[in-house]
Amino acid sequence: QDGERSVWKQWYQRRVRGIRMKLYLNRKKFLLLCGVVMVFTLLALNAGWLPDASGSTSSPAGFPMDFKAPSLSARARAAPKNCMLEIDCRRYYQACTTKEKQNYVREAYRFGWENYHKYAWGHDHLKPLSRHYDDDLLGLGATLIDSLSGLLLMDLKDEYRKSLEWLENFSMAASKKSEASLFEVCIRILGSLVSAYYTTRDNILLEKAREVGDVAMKCYTDRSWHIPNIHLQFRGISAESVPGGIFPPNDPHENVKGGFGVSCSGHDERSCLHFSCDPISSFSVSTSEGAESYAAPPTNCSYSYCQVEVAPVGTLALELRALSHVSGDDTYWKAVNRTGNMLLKYQTWHGLVSRRLYRDENRFVSSSDVSTGPGVDSYYEYLLKQWVQSNFKATRYKTAYIKAVNGIRDQLMVRVRSRGKPINVLGHRMYNVSVTTELHHLSCFLPATLALGYYYGMPKDHLTLAEDIINTCYFMYESQPTGLSPELAIFRYDGLSVSQTENFLRPETIESLFVMYRVTRDPVYREWGWNIFQAFERVTRTCFGYSTVQDVTNVNTALLDKMESFYLAETLKYFYLLFEDDFSVYSFDQIVLNTEAHPLPIIKDYKGYY
Repeated sequence: QDGERSVWKQWYQRRVRGIRMKLYLNRKKFLLLCGVVMVFTLLALNAGWLPDASGSTSSPAGFPMDFKAPSLSARARAAPKNCMLEIDCRRYYQACTTKEKQNYVREAYRFGWENYHKYAWGHDHLKPLSRHYDDDLLGLGATLIDSLSGLLLMDLKDEYRKSLEWLENFSMAASKKSEASLFEVCIRILGSLVSAYYTTRDNILLEKAREVGDVAMKCYTDRSWHIPNIHLQFRGISAESVPGGIFPPNDPHENVKGGFGVSCSGHDERSCLHFSCDPISSFSVSTSEGAESYAAPPTNCSYSYCQVEVAPVGTLALELRALSHVSGDDTYWKAVNRTGNMLLKYQTWHGLVSRRLYRDENRFVSSSDVSTGPGVDSYYEYLLKQWVQSNFKATRYKTAYIKAVNGIRDQLMVRVRSRGKPINVLGHRMYNVSVTTELHHLSCFLPATLALGYYYGMPKDHLTLAEDIINTCYFMYESQPTGLSPELAIFRYDGLSVSQTENFLRPETIESLFVMYRVTRDPVYREWGWNIFQAFERVTRTCFGYSTVQDVTNVNTALLDKMESFYLAETLKYFYLLFEDDFSVYSFDQIVLNTEAHPLPIIKDYKGYY
């Protein structure tokens, strides 16, 4: 019996060992199979081969697993896969770190700048689809100059050096345009030159800034109104030079616009000179036949557009005061002081100023349309920032700003329910008429201004108002299938109605996300910014730069073949700053950003600039 039990025991032990061995081998095969399936699944998801629960691809190729912007089909991508920015910072399903996100923004900036350098160097804007350029702003390298402070911020030294070399031959007299906006010249060209000089002390920058400033001063010739003329008139340069280098037009019938949109008919083909900023009250004309003076514009001028928008004349102060500060020349700040005092007189309706002023014989008359959008937006921004730039000494601007914020809250904010969701809309209205529920993307600058004011000691309700508006501005992005905001939207009970479908790569919402994060430290603003950055990369990136979008409501939208200079100067710069952990970079205690995101000094050694 003992022997029989021993045989059975041996058989049992052998059987158990065999089963264990099979299980062990099968387990190894099972784990190996699981590993293969997992790797294949990850590769398939990354390539966009597998659908998510909604039936669309889970995320665009090259984007991290934490991507949250609306999904798009592969056809909606603006660039072939090999041209996309490969965002691949996944580690065990963890999201990109803040530094990694900032580095991706820097690479996007470099990509845009390098394509501008290759296809549009020395011209205003890159046309990435046709690999050409556009001189629609000034014809003087607007993107190149506008990008200087961004190159310095992101430590792109070689690119900055190339730009500085080009500036050696920069001259306003070389403009390829017949006319340019004084506003655009000041915020993009002058602001960038002064800012870069303040940062680097490269003397060539101050020299060129003074040249631009001297041209701008030719627009401040109407001492009775103190409102600058908003058009620079450019003409081809004749062989003869004119003392001082500033050339008036050769013919009073040739587009004598002055500062108030006065258009004149009739043309004269005599050899023309350069440009003028003469007021409509009087002007002189130099021709090959000598100089002639006129007490008023020619009688065949039409005064049907005798008007001026507030923002273009009220958004020159930071740049010209900063130029006075770095150059020691008080000519510039005296001019903008007179304009500032003049405009404050028209901030009368609940602390708000109308979008336009009309010149009616011997006075200005306000229009009745009030908003924070086109034509008036940056005027309110500069009320606060002029107070800050003065080292908080110009209290009249602080007072005007507080009144304006109260007026905006009481007269322009409206709460609506859109598809059951409560939304606070920053609208537009005519005097004594109910406010509309339309929101222009340009108005999305306001949360940044309100949050900045709160940082400098304004009431807490300013920050609350900023939070309400930035929520609505971000909703304009996340509600679209492309993940990008339209230019203009109307909020209705049945949803958001898009009035202007384009996206021009504008910076206002990103600016507000940056300032809101700096002031509140709320990580949601970084999360929203990252979503929008990825949408820009996915929809607007081509193989040769970034392009404006025709229709944000269509995932298969066409592109409009233009990269605005402010995409590098502002939009990508604000993305970069949003992911900057060192708050001493562009410290709010040291600098104030102009409306083109160029850092200008807070004037600590106040010497009467106000």
